Amino acid sequence: MRPEEIALRMRGVTGLQTVVASRIVQQLSQMGCEPRRVLHELGLNERQQTQFNQLDPGYLSASLRWLELPAHRMLNYGAAGYPERLAQIDDAPLFLLIEGDPQALSHPQLAMVGSRQFSHYGERWAHHFAEELARCGFTITSGLAIGIDGICHRAA
Repeated sequence: MRPEEIALRMRGVTGLQTVVASRIVQQLSQMGCEPRRVLHELGLNERQQTQFNQLDPGYLSASLRWLELPAHRMLNYGAAGYPERLAQIDDAPLFLLIEGDPQALSHPQLAMVGSRQFSHYGERWAHHFAEELARCGFTITSGLAIGIDGICHRAA
């Protein structure tokens, strides 16, 4: 199993701190064996093992295809380049999905998030603000880049 698949599966496992989930991803990636056989040995309870094993196949397939595209990558928690300040929060993401230059993560950033169902007025102002903030040197970040988030990404 590829390290990216292991990380995607671990993200769906609840009840683990990011640092613990990250350690398990690293261990499973280094073992080179079928992860399902050693999940209990690594400290996952039965419910967590089920969560790991039952990741939606459509989501998994789409995510792995996305990662195969040029300039798309996964940056795991604890890896070189993972934003230091982000790693310090209580519920830091297990990984970041990056499109483009990963060095942009070290630039000043502003998160712009909003509704997936938005008005024309909201769309216009989100686009305007993101465009101007990008001109001022900010990197625009968001979660899924859907809806207003996506408008902000495209404007930047």
